[in-house]
Amino acid sequence: MAKTLLRSGNLDDFQAVGGGGQVVFDSANQVREALRLRKQFAVCDSLAIPQLNDDGDRVDWYSPVEGTIISWKAASTAQREGALRYLDALQQTVWTLSGNCQQSGKPAQQLFGALLENTLQFPGENHLFLVNDKPVICFWGFVNLNESARDDAFASLRIAECEPLIEHIPAEEAPTE
Repeated sequence: MAKTLLRSGNLDDFQAVGGGGQVVFDSANQVREALRLRKQFAVCDSLAIPQLNDDGDRVDWYSPVEGTIISWKAASTAQREGALRYLDALQQTVWTLSGNCQQSGKPAQQLFGALLENTLQFPGENHLFLVNDKPVICFWGFVNLNESARDDAFASLRIAECEPLIEHIPAEEAPTE
């Protein structure tokens, strides 16, 4: 089954994050496979499949599922709200799994748990797509240069409540003398 290219980019344009002395991207395929083996299909299907070029400096990100693709910016408000609820549930699942693995007595499980902590990190909304209205993250395990991992990986997607718009401010009347 051919996968659809979602996004490409240079690795030097982003900062890799990780845990346990290792960055997530170096183990991206193993992380996806471990999630699949643990039957965490929703999480696995939300992580785009990375493919490095021959020089190892550029990566293509492919959708793990087939379907209609919409960028985050092109999605409707309702689609974004639904996807954000889905992502919040994924984040809770990943945090729980990460915590359980880090409490394990096995070093490999502890490393996996440490990597999971930063797996859902991504640079921003330009790296998130909806495939059949389900979110798929590109450049997961990365943040923008000179930034650190966020406590809430999806903070950049949250719709800020707007302050009331003042449509008309009456001009002050000139004082009469």
